[in-house]
Amino acid sequence: MTAAEGKIPQIVKEFSQTVAIDDNNTILSAELADGNIALQIANGTNLTSNIQISLPDFEQDGTPLTINRIIDPTSIDNINVDLSGYTFDPIDKVSPQEISIEVMAIIDSTAPAMVVVDQADSIQVTADITGLAFNSLTGIIDSSEAAFEAIQVEVELPEGFDSLQLINADLVLEIENGVNLPGALNINIAG
Repeated sequence: MTAAEGKIPQIVKEFSQTVAIDDNNTILSAELADGNIALQIANGTNLTSNIQISLPDFEQDGTPLTINRIIDPTSIDNINVDLSGYTFDPIDKVSPQEISIEVMAIIDSTAPAMVVVDQADSIQVTADITGLAFNSLTGIIDSSEAAFEAIQVEVELPEGFDSLQLINADLVLEIENGVNLPGALNINIAG
């Protein structure tokens, strides 16, 4: 038997999923300047479903991001959440980190009405996080290297100083770190 008609009792299903962040950096907390979560909830049943979606790694004023929706039978709901102003405070503080999504589906009893259910009935939730930009970030950032091509500067001496020899010369090199992170710099000067 693959389908049946009957009075359906209340059904409560909970499931969770984690998605690994494909990055070697570890974010301890971050204030988001921008970003978006696109959610799609597909109710592939003949029953109205009350869906609660929670993303506990994203908070606003200390409250986890939670979305509640009533999804009609055999329908799809698309939801976009602007993450500007949210705090990303991952539960998983070890690299590679994972983002959690928790879903609870409540289907009320249909009694006394009869409803057809099929073994292929399902409720699916997909989430896509895009465009994250940070106002501030606290974490452990992997070192990265930057290489610059050789810079050569010729100094032209005024006329009459052709045979001038410099006994003691000073090179003043100012380097500014605009990201407020510690760094190391290796410089080779030849000449």
